[in-house]
Amino acid sequence: RTPSIFVHHDVAFGLPFKDTSFDFIVNFEMIKYLPIEQGKRLLSEMRRVLKPDGLLYLSTTYQSDRPGYMQSVPFERIEALLIEHGLSIHKRR
Repeated sequence: RTPSIFVHHDVAFGLPFKDTSFDFIVNFEMIKYLPIEQGKRLLSEMRRVLKPDGLLYLSTTYQSDRPGYMQSVPFERIEALLIEHGLSIHKRR
């Protein structure tokens, strides 16, 4: 059985975990609701708390009628943001 944690926290204050704490982070359909700058901050924080060989599972959708929010960012730009924040892409579905 794999332990899990659900976090409800304001990303403006950073994630409440030590650096390199996690093997896996799962973010399904949540990041899209954040304003773009908060989404970038969350990506940075998720990278910070991931172990060097850790994995981030990220799921989001694109909706162009929500300008200013992560869901209005095209997938190619999301991929670029992941790379800019020190993450690499192993598989895209």
